[in-house]
Amino acid sequence: MLTALLEAAVRGGTVLAAVWVLLMALRVRDPALEKNTWTVVVAAALVMPLLSWIAGLVAPPLRIVPLRLFPASPVASTAALTGIASGASGSRLELVCAVIYVVVTALLLTRFLTGLWIGVRLRRRASIAPTLQLGHLDVRVSDAIRSPASFASTILLPLGYETWDTATLDTVLAHEKAHVCNLDCYRLWLAALYRAVFWFDPLAHWLHWRLRALSELTSDEAAATAAGDRAAYAATLKQMASAAQFIPSTVAMADSRSLSRRLRRLVSEQGSCPPLARPWRALLMSAVLVMVMLVAVPWAGAVVPAVQRPTTLEFHLVDEQNNPVQAQQGGEVPSGDRLYKTQDGTPILLKRDAVATSDEITRVAVKTTSQGPIVDVRLDERGAASMLSTTRENVGHQLAVVYNGKVINHAVIRSAFGRQFQITGLTAAEAHALAMEFAPATKQPH
Repeated sequence: MLTALLEAAVRGGTVLAAVWVLLMALRVRDPALEKNTWTVVVAAALVMPLLSWIAGLVAPPLRIVPLRLFPASPVASTAALTGIASGASGSRLELVCAVIYVVVTALLLTRFLTGLWIGVRLRRRASIAPTLQLGHLDVRVSDAIRSPASFASTILLPLGYETWDTATLDTVLAHEKAHVCNLDCYRLWLAALYRAVFWFDPLAHWLHWRLRALSELTSDEAAATAAGDRAAYAATLKQMASAAQFIPSTVAMADSRSLSRRLRRLVSEQGSCPPLARPWRALLMSAVLVMVMLVAVPWAGAVVPAVQRPTTLEFHLVDEQNNPVQAQQGGEVPSGDRLYKTQDGTPILLKRDAVATSDEITRVAVKTTSQGPIVDVRLDERGAASMLSTTRENVGHQLAVVYNGKVINHAVIRSAFGRQFQITGLTAAEAHALAMEFAPATKQPH
């Protein structure tokens, strides 16, 4: 679970970084366009695990090139001999991390749902203001709030709105109407949900903050246009901020946390930026969708459930007593053996019983060294015991690596090794691909 979440966070961060670069390159200054772009990014990042799983169903199987098998380093070999204790420690650490994640996520989701419940109850108890209905918009008055806000598609006003002058009321309604028409409340709920699930990712918090800031900017522009005077609207905004209060799941008109920045923007008369031309807007959104697809597909194989993976990785002893060429030509395979072929088609006889299989792999990690990448493979207790016993009794003999029914290489066992060993001979990209192929699908040690 944690591996899949980390991968999803990395993929979401990759999309965010790419979109940010694209926005900078196109010099997008339109808050509405930027808000729509980040909304797409949040939605894609939230469903990225599902997108990757779907993409993994149609992704082509990973092609593995010949490998060379070597025992682990002396430190790793020592760890392998005491692998049960180290594995238990690793399991406890993973369990602690999983418990921490579940507890924090549960608290954040509970807070999010509680906020929604408070907003629903606030809307239900508010009275409808028939004289303030703006077409299809729902305007209500509540004695539980002190400043204007919006919840879903409802505009909420405090009881004291009757004392406002006509200009103030019009700008307040224009501001909140923009929030409702732009679906800002729903956007922020989506960002809050993403932040609750990926709370460990700083980018999730930044996205929520950025969407809230852009929502206020677009509504400020709408209200300033309705008022016809940016300075007058800034004064109204400052007036509403004096009574502002925090209400979960609502979008308040005058959030004190962003008030100073919004007032500076209004007073400086930066005005609404000219919108990007329609072809460029279409190009931007198309590019964002393409980025999402490209980020999901290359790593798709990492999240496909194990039951759907055709990949098999097995380790067999080589039969060095019998002639594989004669066995192939005569059609008689010695008892207890199985005839395989190497990558170049050369026949080779291997012992039928596997020393270890993919089902016994618990972790695959990549290390970068001056000699090239090294793939560390760790087995569970059953696989480690079998590997240790076999290599200890067969030092000087050959062990073969079988991938999807083909022998990709075989090497002489130099020393005994069990729980952990290394596979070398891969490029950096190939090593990481092998790790991504097996890591999320492997099971935890017993």
